[in-house]
Amino acid sequence: MQAVETGEIPRNHQILREIAGLCSRLPIGSDSTAGTKFLKNTNDALLISYMAMMTKGFNAMSEVRPPNPCPPGETPAPHCGHAVGPRRV
Repeated sequence: MQAVETGEIPRNHQILREIAGLCSRLPIGSDSTAGTKFLKNTNDALLISYMAMMTKGFNAMSEVRPPNPCPPGETPAPHCGHAVGPRRV
């Protein structure tokens, strides 16, 4: 901005419009309600992002786990692909 003001480089009106747009979106520090609204919106965005990450993780976990080959109501048995007895870790 200083170089534009001193005339070292020509004005680029598109960049100046983008800067003005960014400045108009910033919350005003002296207004406490604006700061509160900004924090609330930021927290909402972070919460949505966190929930999306958890959903993706749960979907990935469900794809890794093999489906249950036993028919509903039937106990696990060797013919269903399950080992009989305690599970070994």
